[in-house]
Amino acid sequence: MNSCLYQSRVAHARLAPRKNSFNYSVFYCWVDLDDLSELDRSSCLLSVNRRGIYSIHESDHLQSSRGRLKSDVMDWVRKRGIELAPDCRIRLLTLPRFLGYVFNPVSFFYCYDSADELICGVAEVGNTFHEKKLYL
Repeated sequence: MNSCLYQSRVAHARLAPRKNSFNYSVFYCWVDLDDLSELDRSSCLLSVNRRGIYSIHESDHLQSSRGRLKSDVMDWVRKRGIELAPDCRIRLLTLPRFLGYVFNPVSFFYCYDSADELICGVAEVGNTFHEKKLYL
């Protein structure tokens, strides 16, 4: 399994229309999308596509239908001119849900070829209006 946790900080500052800022210590999940089923079976704290203390839901990303996140990322990238082989590896760096609550300002998809060379990355940025913007 190629999945793990990373400790990090999330910071934000806004000056207008009202001054607001925050700085939180968080952990991100680094998940190989091919490991989702195994990850769900192997952890009592982290679940996949179901309720749990911490959980990752494919439907939280790219408006993906359950169980199709890898192919949805591949389709999105292909529409922008990058063809990924069926045996590619896609790894997701994301904040998990906590007790069902979603706070995920940005997630990153890293797309690798079969030799584990990085081909491209996709940033999925969420805003306070629950909109998602994707950047290649």
